[in-house]
Amino acid sequence: MKRDPLAAAKRRGRKRMKELLSDKYGPYIKLVNVPQQYQGLHPNEISKSIFGRKLIMMREKKKGKEIGPYLIPLWQTANNIAPHMEKILEELKRFDPWAQLFFFVNKNIRLNGKTPLE
Repeated sequence: MKRDPLAAAKRRGRKRMKELLSDKYGPYIKLVNVPQQYQGLHPNEISKSIFGRKLIMMREKKKGKEIGPYLIPLWQTANNIAPHMEKILEELKRFDPWAQLFFFVNKNIRLNGKTPLE
């Protein structure tokens, strides 16, 4: 049986995905559990924002396939982030939601070692 030369990289990717879904970067809310109103947003507004690329929504991936419920990182609705999401996501539109999430939570040398969320 052939060994997958990318097996170690795939394991690291799965580990990083789980880390990103941890409380360290959360909380997250499942799309199906969006309350009637959350921080002034109604579910219809949230759906429009997601599909209008104003909010990030992702699903876990396993073996390249999306699994589980859609998750919305709640930090996107914070007053200091929300006004800028549309413009930022417009610049990141060629990347999938996971890459967009990585952008927000990873430290950046151009930001003096801080994340865009900080």
